[in-house]
Amino acid sequence: MSAFNAFSMEFDAVASKVGSEEHLQVQGQMSRAWKSLKDNPEELMVWQAKADEIQSQRDKLASVPVSATSAAGSSTLKASQIKRLAQVRLDSSILVLHQHPAWKDGLALSG
Repeated sequence: MSAFNAFSMEFDAVASKVGSEEHLQVQGQMSRAWKSLKDNPEELMVWQAKADEIQSQRDKLASVPVSATSAAGSSTLKASQIKRLAQVRLDSSILVLHQHPAWKDGLALSG
């Protein structure tokens, strides 16, 4: 995740239809604010630190099987971010299930 992604999340709170006048105004405000940050490396480092923290939370959640629902509930990630990790978590769950010893004891459908 980039510093810009973390920065732009601050502007996502405005619920406006893409292409509407309000949306264009918000996008313009975000653009101007981001351009002003380019002259402030300390502020950019703050946004990169936020981005790194969000990415760390995503990586942590992606390593947790779907059955561990409490892991998703304790995260500070947005619901949409958690939803996008569903396939990765499902794949992890299937791998855990596939490696369970019961499958070696004859419960597998075919060799």
